[in-house]
Amino acid sequence: MFDRFRQFFGEARGELKRVNWPNRETMKSFTSVVLVALLILGFFLYLVDTVLGYIFDLTIYRREGIGAFTTAGLRMIASEWFPGFKWGPDFLSNLMRLW
Repeated sequence: MFDRFRQFFGEARGELKRVNWPNRETMKSFTSVVLVALLILGFFLYLVDTVLGYIFDLTIYRREGIGAFTTAGLRMIASEWFPGFKWGPDFLSNLMRLW
């Protein structure tokens, strides 16, 4: 049994010796490409989140002066979206029943 483990790790070590590892300059260029891509994607997601938040503020959350993230606002939104929803101690089971 241990011979199979020894053979596996020996072959894995042999494969790692054959890998063509990148040099420092290549790694720097790859890292910079990844960081720039992350910054661009992060900025894009920020813009989408901001625009959608603004749209939701104008359409859904501005009703009767109730803030969206207050308990009253969440109850109002949930009662409009899920008419059969009952608030109470067992609200999670009611929510799961609606899904």
